[in-house]
Amino acid sequence: MKARSDVWIVSAAVIGLVTFSAPVGAARQAAKRSTPTTAAAIYPQYRKNGQSVRWIREQMPIKVWIARGLTLDGIPDPVSGNPITNTANTSGWPDAVMNVVQNQQQFSTLPIAELYSEEQYMAALQGIYNWKFLEKEGLLNYELTENPDEADIYVFWTDNFVHKLGLALLENDTRGITAKYLLPTSVVKQAIARNDLELVRRSLKPVVILLRTAGPDRVPLPFNKVKAASAHEFGHALGIDGHSPYPTDLMSLSYGRGVVSANDAATIRYLYRNPAELMP
Repeated sequence: MKARSDVWIVSAAVIGLVTFSAPVGAARQAAKRSTPTTAAAIYPQYRKNGQSVRWIREQMPIKVWIARGLTLDGIPDPVSGNPITNTANTSGWPDAVMNVVQNQQQFSTLPIAELYSEEQYMAALQGIYNWKFLEKEGLLNYELTENPDEADIYVFWTDNFVHKLGLALLENDTRGITAKYLLPTSVVKQAIARNDLELVRRSLKPVVILLRTAGPDRVPLPFNKVKAASAHEFGHALGIDGHSPYPTDLMSLSYGRGVVSANDAATIRYLYRNPAELMP
């Protein structure tokens, strides 16, 4: 049995670089301060073409690996010769990352993105922990990993996005792009019930987040912008596919106030308390 699959792309944020050391505690404290507590509306834009996307319990804890500044920009697209991370090739990012991670020689020689800084790493770490309140409510579970071989979500860096011709996208403020390869949840659950874990293993592909180190002006993105973009992009990775229409929400195109809002929290809670047609 072959699972039908689709590739959906969500864009809109930069995420910072993560390392796994002492700052994790500080990031958790920052997440606690940003945990929303007030009731609010659920925005329907979390769906894509009327279908919901979320991780299932069998996939948890979701493993997140965040590169320390590594970029994929030097890897050429075999068709165009331009960077494999060009925005016309987002559907190929999951496979590209799988291939790089499995090729230890290539992986070990990946360069650091221009204008990357350790401050951006700390900002990204705090942004990702914005969603940790969901664990206390029993809705999902995710953790950082230092082992890229076991990751479900990968974060890499770029100093600028390029289109299919390899030219920089200077006309907008896109700070990050998330590529998700989706499968029908029912098909995967049926395979799990049959204990056909090999089919599951071959079918699933990682979620890939590509994050930007600098703005169109070639100035490194500051801490607060990276933190907000990190939290925003991770919201996409968790399953909010569209953008909130309310500008004060983190999942709006303007990143709101930089933290998970009451609307964002209500939406992700609704998503994880109900069945979904698709899963990463």
